[in-house]
Amino acid sequence: MILRALSSPEIRAAIFDEIRTIVREELARTPFADRLVDAAEGAKLMGMTEAALRKAAARGTVPCEHRGRRLRFRLSALLDESQGRCGNQGASDAASPSTSSSTLP
Repeated sequence: MILRALSSPEIRAAIFDEIRTIVREELARTPFADRLVDAAEGAKLMGMTEAALRKAAARGTVPCEHRGRRLRFRLSALLDESQGRCGNQGASDAASPSTSSSTLP
């Protein structure tokens, strides 16, 4: 029964998201939160590909630092950015009017 429930993609995604949130919160509390990470580690933390993280940095939507020819990301800045993205998704959903409420008398 439990194994069948864990094989559901929705349940696995929910568990993964919950674990990611807990890890981010714990990392934010550690003294290592201000360390620099590379694109691979930053992408894993943000839940995106390395290419997507680099493009976001090029657009200026994710803060980054250049160390020679390499991009580095402050762990604390990525944590702040990822928490902001989660908060903005809920805000945009709340700001958009619901079609079902307009049909009520």
